[in-house]
Amino acid sequence: MVIKDIDDCFNPASGIIENVEDKKLTLLDDPIDKYFDFYENKLAEIRKPIYSQLIDLTTFKPKENLNYLNDAEYAAFKIERDKYDILWKKYRDSQELYENTGRGSSPNPPIKPTITLPWGKVHTIAKEIDPMHIKDEVVVKFLEEYAKVRPIIDEYNRIKNMSYKELKRSM
Repeated sequence: MVIKDIDDCFNPASGIIENVEDKKLTLLDDPIDKYFDFYENKLAEIRKPIYSQLIDLTTFKPKENLNYLNDAEYAAFKIERDKYDILWKKYRDSQELYENTGRGSSPNPPIKPTITLPWGKVHTIAKEIDPMHIKDEVVVKFLEEYAKVRPIIDEYNRIKNMSYKELKRSM
């Protein structure tokens, strides 16, 4: 029995040893990556995480139909959200008091308010995820940076969409 097990260990057909010939996988660098590094470096400013909600990082184009709250809209939303949060805290405190003492009746939870967002969606506070808020200064700075690199983005997308043969010819 032991002899058969030892024989199986050295028999490549047994399947016990997966890489009998000890072949190594070595990754080769793609020469085209060096070509795109130029563009990646030029576009580093708009790739910052602060702009990630405003730009599609595969094409470096601004996201279309992006729904977010600016500073003024967020301030109005935050007032409604804070009112609900205060009511919710009072409810939790009342509920805890009722559970600890057992006197009176269980309080009713506050009604979840609805607010109509600027793009027309009716949002229920504390039932749905709060809408995205992007500060006005971030949007302004992004638009400035995007205007600076717009020609590089167009060139990058043109080259990125070329076939391998076309790209090798243009290099």
